[in-house]
Amino acid sequence: MVSSEHSLSKNSRQYKWLENDLKKVNRNLTPWIIIESHRPMYEGELISPDQFAVDEAMRHEFESLLIQYNIDLFLAGHFHSYFRSCSGLYKSKCNNGGLTHITVGTAGAKLDTGYVMKN
Repeated sequence: MVSSEHSLSKNSRQYKWLENDLKKVNRNLTPWIIIESHRPMYEGELISPDQFAVDEAMRHEFESLLIQYNIDLFLAGHFHSYFRSCSGLYKSKCNNGGLTHITVGTAGAKLDTGYVMKN
């Protein structure tokens, strides 16, 4: 689990911790790696610019690290909706060697009723 509320920049303690942890994973013993965060990196709703800025910053700061270590799945919440990305999502493009992103923000509050983008 990473904190979307703290720095994920390359020189941050959190980034260094994550990278160090990912280096140690034996994929023969742990074939799947799932990262969880409160906020998503990608979202299917039309969201306010300030919310989008957080998602975009997360992608800029550490999306390539997730690709480098072949992360399989990114789970998030925050938005009261459900979203599953296309396969291989990386740099906002499908089938681009990336991972699957799922937002499961459906517990504890009513679902958002805003406009949802279509794939």
